[in-house]
Amino acid sequence: MRIKMKYRNVACWIVAIAFGFAISSPVSAQISILPTQEAATEGLVDRLNQQTLDLTLQEKYEEAAAAAEHAIEAGEPILGLSNPALAISFDRLLTVYHLQKQYDKAEALLLRLIRSYDSTPNETHPSLAPSLSRLADLYREQEQYIKAEPLYLRALSIQEKRLGANHPAAISAIETLANLYKATDNPTQAQQFLQRLNTLRQQGKTNLR
Repeated sequence: MRIKMKYRNVACWIVAIAFGFAISSPVSAQISILPTQEAATEGLVDRLNQQTLDLTLQEKYEEAAAAAEHAIEAGEPILGLSNPALAISFDRLLTVYHLQKQYDKAEALLLRLIRSYDSTPNETHPSLAPSLSRLADLYREQEQYIKAEPLYLRALSIQEKRLGANHPAAISAIETLANLYKATDNPTQAQQFLQRLNTLRQQGKTNLR
């Protein structure tokens, strides 16, 4: 009787170990595989980014766009939008769209990025202001100044809060707005931003002394 109980206990112990292994192994494997998967994906994205650049320089824009889109499709689910390699993919795809004058595609991509950056909890995503400015540039190029103005203003507000009013990015945003208001025959607003620009530049010269 004791022998039967002994074997029964051993059997239960073996089953318990097997059951525990079945549950824990996939998690352990996933943890060990994940860094490798991320590294492999980033390597693929880097290669596709270089391919996109090469094809763009050869003016093979359709093939360049396909390479950049492939990089985004492969990289975004694993690396996320904040990954530097993937940021290059988006930038080069936008460049290709711009060179092809595919403004609708560029607009849609920028709006998607802005919505994603806007959803970042608790803090402003560092790529939000540049994306807003790039979309504003797109509208300005098409003389859609009414759409461009609020985007430039928001980008400026973000840059000033994140980086400070004296930061080159903020100063550049002020200069862009001054030029926008001059182009739209709004001399009062243009003068206000030019005054701000001159004040900041004078402060910069003073700080260098």
